[in-house]
Amino acid sequence: MGAPGDDGTPDGSQTVVVGTNDVPDNDFSIQQPPTPDTFVEPTQPNPGGMTSVPVDPTDFGGTDPSTGGQIDELHICAFPSNAESITINGTTYTSANWPAAGVTIPTNAAGEPTQAISVNPIDGSVTVGIPYSVTDNGDATSSCTGMVELPFCESITFTDDAVCTGDVFDLTSVEPAGLTGGVWTEGAAAVADATAVDAGTYDYSVTTANGCTITSSIVIDTRIPDYTPTITIAPSAITGQSNVRVIVNISEIAGDPSCSPIYVFIPKDVTRFNFTYESAATVVGGIGVENAAWTYYSSNPVFHVWEYTGAATFAASNSSNFGFIGSYDPSNTGTGVDIPLVDQLSRQWHSWVAMY
Repeated sequence: MGAPGDDGTPDGSQTVVVGTNDVPDNDFSIQQPPTPDTFVEPTQPNPGGMTSVPVDPTDFGGTDPSTGGQIDELHICAFPSNAESITINGTTYTSANWPAAGVTIPTNAAGEPTQAISVNPIDGSVTVGIPYSVTDNGDATSSCTGMVELPFCESITFTDDAVCTGDVFDLTSVEPAGLTGGVWTEGAAAVADATAVDAGTYDYSVTTANGCTITSSIVIDTRIPDYTPTITIAPSAITGQSNVRVIVNISEIAGDPSCSPIYVFIPKDVTRFNFTYESAATVVGGIGVENAAWTYYSSNPVFHVWEYTGAATFAASNSSNFGFIGSYDPSNTGTGVDIPLVDQLSRQWHSWVAMY
């Protein structure tokens, strides 16, 4: 022991000899615990997935009102909110393996941890909260009122879309789930009805509960599918009365799904060519076909008519074919006939290979 009343250790305790004499130079006081800081980091993008973000050690800290006292450790009291995991000094914790007693980390005199800390936030616009207490060199511990908050903003990327002529697009259908109060604009003007817009470029902005302002945009084009038909016949050279195999192939080449039913019209010439359409056929003359996807209508007095019924829409960049074998009679000659393809909506005719 040094001088009376001073044992050289500012730990709030002193050894004295019990007796009837005074012990000089002993001033008694109540030791006060340190106070942890609170800090909110600037908002940053949420990395998503299993990516962790370092936590700046200067985000932590505290003050010690005791003379000669200083903070020498902090204690993370509970698993951080809105986090998938937290990594402390190379050890990763999740809510499943988080110690019930928390984790203690050594600090410098300012209460800043001397071991690395990082957090992996859950996806979305969330704020990760790390609660902690601090302990000084007199073993006095604060309450768990310290807090480091890390706000994260999610990002939104819309996929451009298209509508058919005369149709409208519902912008609210692409808004992120769980976010409300978003605003759509076209140029500088607010969109009057986001559930029914025409083609155009639309900007979206929404402020989340943790203060994030998220923006994105979407382009709605006019859907204009373009179909290229081809026809192959065999044999290519016909002499005399013959059976002829016909394969009709339709391809969409603009990268847009259909806007309406698709019909193939072939002018009737029953004096020279007759056939029976096998609607369930998958092979015609050794060639794979999709006859079940094309409904044949024989009642039209002028045209053989097929309608695509294989799906609700003819998919973008899709191809589909049908085929049949008919009897050709050269005794009834005539000029070639153009076989047109009609998209029922646009009424555009595409002239293609003539069949003789």
